[in-house]
Amino acid sequence: MNNENKENKKNKKKRVHGRLNINLSKSEFMNNNETRSNKLFGKICLFAGFLVLFCLVLNEMGVFRIAPVIMRITCIASAVLFFIPFVISYVLKKNGDWVKYFMITDILIVVIMLYSVLSYHVMMMWLFPLVSSIIYFDKKLVHFAIFTTIPAIVLGHYLACTFLLLGDDPLRTVQAAMLYGALPRTILFLSIAFVARQVTRKASKMLSNAIENSNEIGRMTSGIQLVMSQTQNLMGTRDMQGYGRRA
Repeated sequence: MNNENKENKKNKKKRVHGRLNINLSKSEFMNNNETRSNKLFGKICLFAGFLVLFCLVLNEMGVFRIAPVIMRITCIASAVLFFIPFVISYVLKKNGDWVKYFMITDILIVVIMLYSVLSYHVMMMWLFPLVSSIIYFDKKLVHFAIFTTIPAIVLGHYLACTFLLLGDDPLRTVQAAMLYGALPRTILFLSIAFVARQVTRKASKMLSNAIENSNEIGRMTSGIQLVMSQTQNLMGTRDMQGYGRRA
């Protein structure tokens, strides 16, 4: 009897533990995905930071011909900002909704700085915040990246036209920079952002369906385990031996 009671207690614990896993699986999965995404984001930014420093070295060697002082200030400041996400995710190991929003804002500031100095040479970097937000499978974060990048494009073009460190014909006046620079690039960005949003939406839906199916399988497995446990209790070894003696 003692052995049977112990086994019943173990089966009961397993069933309770199984239900807890089912209830927490979705939140646990999203938290784990966010942690992994933060680390991936940190690695990407770390690589980008070293790439910016490499561009600074090329400028110092005379490969690029940009004003040395301005280039040093911009590249060093950009590299420091690029390293911050890596420090947050790997060194400080911070998590939470604010982390991913902070990271997107951080690299958006970097892109504005770089475009103000390097102009059309870094035009593709306007996609950096948007592409980085996709790895989270979070529609709200993608929307945040979209709606913050659009005013950043306008600001970046205005600063590039004001500083005029690298001439981008015909973007040499504010009017021309807005009409021939910011406007068409914003339209192009929105077209790519629409595709990114659809991809994120579909991926998020598929992820939710996969988690729901996994939970359903878990509930079915728990039910099967419960039936098997009850069957073992009713048709235990001792009972079978008793039936054999009576037969």
